[in-house]
Amino acid sequence: MQVNTKIFYILAAIVVVGSFAAAYIYIMPKGEPAVAELQKYAIVRDRAQIEQTDKDLASPRQVLAKTDHGNMAIPIKGKINIMTFQYLRCPDICHWESFVISYIVNKSIADGINDKIVIITIGVDPWRDTFEEVKAYKEKWLGSHLNNVEWYWVLDTPENMAKVWNTFKIVSVYNRDTGLVTHTAGFWIFDENGNIQYQIVPTPNGWRDLGGLSKSLYELIKYMASK
Repeated sequence: MQVNTKIFYILAAIVVVGSFAAAYIYIMPKGEPAVAELQKYAIVRDRAQIEQTDKDLASPRQVLAKTDHGNMAIPIKGKINIMTFQYLRCPDICHWESFVISYIVNKSIADGINDKIVIITIGVDPWRDTFEEVKAYKEKWLGSHLNNVEWYWVLDTPENMAKVWNTFKIVSVYNRDTGLVTHTAGFWIFDENGNIQYQIVPTPNGWRDLGGLSKSLYELIKYMASK
């Protein structure tokens, strides 16, 4: 039976978002005013909520990973880490995440805080993606701004990527029949000490309004950078 790949991917994303949201739909994170605005576009879990359900993930952690700039410890200490999860043959959500990244990069350069943030993409398709393709993809989205911001793409063999995924509780399942990858989506935000502070999973409304999502997420990051 022929399956509409767009519908398959969206349904898979809904499953990931739904499982994430189930226990928290009536629990709203406290803290920065930017969080309240972000909740119009995403399910947001703050550090206190993460600690309640996953003390292991809430503990400081780093993993030595292979990136397009060589081996490095992820998350990177001394900067706000914006971690997301992408693959190059993704039909939609991964590219929407790149739109958000592009917005954050442009605004951070304009506001002079680009040296305080780092973008970390955890690759979720080690079966097909290559660093050569990653380079072209990043240039497509950021162009010359790649010289003004740090954006690292973690990619290795499936076996080594499994270690990275396990470290951050990331899901990645490759369907060889459809070519689609069901994976964790959204943005994990780590502080300068490597502690996870927020898990942000955009809702369907957030994916539809990428401008609103990008602006509200940037305001949260800007607030963190000012502290």
